[in-house]
Amino acid sequence: MTLSAVIGFAHPARAQSIGVVNEASLPRLDKDGKNVQKRPQTLTPEGVSFQDCIDDQQILFTLQMSGFEANASIQAWATIGQDCKVQTARGGGNKTCWQVYDSDIPLATVADIRIPVRKIMAGVTPNSATTPVSDESVCGKINLANVSVQFLYFPPGSGGGTASMDKSVTVTVDTVGPLPPSGLRALPGDTRIKVEWTNISGGSADGGATGGLTELTGIKVYCDPVSAQTTTTPNAPICHDEPIDAGPDADASVDAGTVEVCEDGGTSTSTSTECGSANFVNPDGSKIIPTAEFNSKHECGSITGNTGTSVTASAVGKTPLVNGTTYAVAVAATDRFGNVGELSSVVCETPETTTDFWDDYRKAGGRAGDGCATAGGGAPLASTAVLGVGVTLALSSIFRFRRRRKAALDKSQQSEGSRR
Repeated sequence: MTLSAVIGFAHPARAQSIGVVNEASLPRLDKDGKNVQKRPQTLTPEGVSFQDCIDDQQILFTLQMSGFEANASIQAWATIGQDCKVQTARGGGNKTCWQVYDSDIPLATVADIRIPVRKIMAGVTPNSATTPVSDESVCGKINLANVSVQFLYFPPGSGGGTASMDKSVTVTVDTVGPLPPSGLRALPGDTRIKVEWTNISGGSADGGATGGLTELTGIKVYCDPVSAQTTTTPNAPICHDEPIDAGPDADASVDAGTVEVCEDGGTSTSTSTECGSANFVNPDGSKIIPTAEFNSKHECGSITGNTGTSVTASAVGKTPLVNGTTYAVAVAATDRFGNVGELSSVVCETPETTTDFWDDYRKAGGRAGDGCATAGGGAPLASTAVLGVGVTLALSSIFRFRRRRKAALDKSQQSEGSRR
């Protein structure tokens, strides 16, 4: 094993030192203590990302210590740019350090210390050292911070005052992804949707002060079927007049006439699809920040780089898009930590069957040789070609009209059936 750094100082009897093994690439563990495979080198694997925080990962610090004295103590604290050896930095109303390991570290030649990434982030703005937060709510709030984890050595009799030495390790944290691109729109295709945008914001939620286009690594596209809303409304009563026969009494001329008789008109059922998805907003209405679980359920396309402006979505996971089904579509940007930024606003589109231009022509009885019209003896080739194109366009329009008319008739018949 190699030590990245060893810090020591002179003592009348011995010298104390604390080293961190393989400081440049510390092991990662899941919340149960099992090894975690890190991200690729292109995605800042040593940094702490939003997903690392959501997964409640831990960082394993292997300390190598020597020359320690009986009854001495070692503690682990964290800060942003401050010296935690000073007692006032660790206590009081203006403290700038927060403890990341709840008990003293055992005095041993080698000690493995697991520190949750949430503990390391707990006192970073918008939280503070005086009120650190180390639950899941801290995830997604820290936008690029270098946290100094400091292992402090307190000699015997110091009473937890000023530490005599420390070993510091910097952990970079970024749990805020870029803003989504603007100008989102969707175009229908055959079992697919083309998703386009006009601008990549590129920065983070602070307006790009710590990001810019160099931070953005790609765009993810998300699709979710829109649920149809069924509405049932009562129909107006069906009324008609019925004659009243005159009776044998003297007032028969008065009694004769008609009376209005009404029957229940039944109900009508209509189906509509309102653009939106309950899966694309949080229960409180706030915007979703996609996680790995969210990606597995709703991702339908992606692109890498910071210059692309479109993606064609053809499946959600392994499930192909279906013609006639309306999908809510949203996008989010990714950065060099693997963070996915907040979800964009939603647009909706419906894949639909498309008929090839020449297929329509051939089905109508026309002929096309390699895409060119064939001229007879009477008309010039150019004239015939123009005429063929015109006929094909007309036929294509007729077929589209017929399909739409048939769809409208089917819908009308379904509605009539529901009223009955």
